[in-house]
Amino acid sequence: MPIKVLAVGPKDLKNLVLEVGQEYPEITIHYVTYNSENEVIHLVKQHEQENLQEDIDNMVNFHYKLWKNNQINVAITCIGSVYEKLKEKGVPTSRIIPTRSSVRSSMQHVLLEGKNLRQLNYKLP
Repeated sequence: MPIKVLAVGPKDLKNLVLEVGQEYPEITIHYVTYNSENEVIHLVKQHEQENLQEDIDNMVNFHYKLWKNNQINVAITCIGSVYEKLKEKGVPTSRIIPTRSSVRSSMQHVLLEGKNLRQLNYKLP
């Protein structure tokens, strides 16, 4: 039985994730792409009822306040919408984009977690 994964990410990472995912036949990946933060909010809210926009705004405000108070010189984030909003506010920002090896490492983690969950389920009455 395959380990099912829902991955939500930008279009530019889809091929990388699916390509690396092929190295793990035990994992079935459904990759959903987005073009804007509103699409991400909609997609995530289909799976969770949390207010993602509030979380994004909190992350932006967190970095912005640190920068504004001269506690940092540059903000680093892996979230595209946070990156864009910080740039709009004039905050020097870098975006971390996953590498092939980091995607592979995530797939290995998913595989291990899936196997552990399977073993636990088989042991339960």
